[in-house]
Amino acid sequence: MATAQDIIQLKLSVKDEAFDVQSLSDYHLYLSLGCESFKVTIIDIDTNRCKYLEEYQFPASRNSRTQISHLNWIFEEHHFLKADSWRNVFVSIGNTPFSLVPYEIFDARRAPKYLLYLSQEVNPEWVLHYPHKNIPAVNVFAIDIEIRAWFDKMYPNKNIKFLPQISSFIEAVFQQKFHYLAPQLYILLEGEYFLAVVAQDGKPVLCNSFHFYTAQDFLYYVLFILDELRLSPQECKVNLFGDAEELDFVQHLLSQYVSKISTESKFPEWVNFTNVFDNIPINNYIEIFGLHLCQ
Repeated sequence: MATAQDIIQLKLSVKDEAFDVQSLSDYHLYLSLGCESFKVTIIDIDTNRCKYLEEYQFPASRNSRTQISHLNWIFEEHHFLKADSWRNVFVSIGNTPFSLVPYEIFDARRAPKYLLYLSQEVNPEWVLHYPHKNIPAVNVFAIDIEIRAWFDKMYPNKNIKFLPQISSFIEAVFQQKFHYLAPQLYILLEGEYFLAVVAQDGKPVLCNSFHFYTAQDFLYYVLFILDELRLSPQECKVNLFGDAEELDFVQHLLSQYVSKISTESKFPEWVNFTNVFDNIPINNYIEIFGLHLCQ
């Protein structure tokens, strides 16, 4: 039987030369848990400088107990993740039901009801909400209670800020202040699902997540989005984010139907980086750096 050590792979680990394990109280800790990856980044609040970036990969699973098993192994093996002296801790979770509610009609007392059309089994105790900064909406979402309890137990003295990955991705997309009149589609691949945001003139037209099992499923959903919004596959630019190997395959697949595809990597302007990070595939970490916008 395969052990956690056999199936969990440290894919990336980059540390700024100025990182100081004795100065964790000066840093924000950002954690992103997907169905097949766990990402870590650390940012110095005073300098806005990225001090650490790490990614682990494991076989895809949406089972919370399996994910907790992976987290247990990662944290037990890590030198400082278990420390409780961070300035603040932020956690984004993938595969979460969510509903974007316009500011003007949002009522916190009714938050669980906004998710009823997604699931009749959402426990009100699981429901949280996040008021977006870059779009005029509040994201109401539910996080698995076992996952939330695990992080709360790991950092008992911190008021952890939990968010769905779609929120940090949205903030990252719109922080870049797009002013294109023509709509663009932004896709973040996260294993067996992808996040999709359509932006036009700096405003959201669509924000959603889609589960897929085959390449044909993925292609169907992308073309479905374009068709539903009456966007031309020849004119609408599709921006892809995620793991480089997955992007190569997806780009080749989409190029048969979509004319304008971009996998261009740009370092986020809201975080400072030294040259030690120059060669990382920044395209794969846009969502976790978006967490830094969710103060």
